[in-house]
Amino acid sequence: MELKIYKSVADINEAEWDAIVGKNKIFCTHKFASAVEKSVFNKDGCYYPVIYDDGKIIAHACVYFFRTELDLFARGLLKHLFTRIYFEGEAGNAGDPLLTSIENAAARGSLLARHAAGTGPALYHFDIVLQGENETAFLDI
Repeated sequence: MELKIYKSVADINEAEWDAIVGKNKIFCTHKFASAVEKSVFNKDGCYYPVIYDDGKIIAHACVYFFRTELDLFARGLLKHLFTRIYFEGEAGNAGDPLLTSIENAAARGSLLARHAAGTGPALYHFDIVLQGENETAFLDI
């Protein structure tokens, strides 16, 4: 078996991709993945891991990196907290209005999910710290 990770679904044969998609699974089709990739919402954050066996696709997935909002509910909190998660190294981070408006480098860094060293391209680690020296930056909304 062989794993290949593509940056564009256009680099993967559409018929082979769709051959293992179940009936009525529109969100898993090559056309849907292509539409998401071309959308403005996810520029530069698409990855497609594909597993081949004897040159034939036997498994695939779509992985989309983008910022995401996080609502935190926990015992002991009087109200829930809001923050965002950004993926370290993503091109869109440099132009994000919220992220670039945070002057404190430590606070800005608390919003970054960091690549977990030695784990391959798709594993990130994000800590939520409720108080103290490394407290996560929360949004006042």
